[in-house]
Amino acid sequence: MCRVFTIIFLLIFSSSVHANYFCSGKVRYLSVSNNGTFWLGIGSEYQIQSICNVQDEYCKAWLSLAMAARMADKNLQLAYSNPNKSSGANCPINSAWGPSEDPIYDFNLKQ
Repeated sequence: MCRVFTIIFLLIFSSSVHANYFCSGKVRYLSVSNNGTFWLGIGSEYQIQSICNVQDEYCKAWLSLAMAARMADKNLQLAYSNPNKSSGANCPINSAWGPSEDPIYDFNLKQ
């Protein structure tokens, strides 16, 4: 029984443990190009970024979360991973129409 609780605890908290910084906001731009690239713009100050390719299973799930957030007018939170940056790092604002500077570790729908 203890093993079950440990696994549940790790699943719930593992995404935020590995992330170095978070960016969140409402979905203002959402697109999938003909080569399968998922493009996303959140918040008013963050640039549009290529997130992933929808041929990957995790990317399909992230796209679904983004569409749900857009329809429900909820915030998305993206967790970025870069061991060379502190937890207070700024969100990417200068990578317009390209990949983010740092890999996205997790993708969450926020209240």
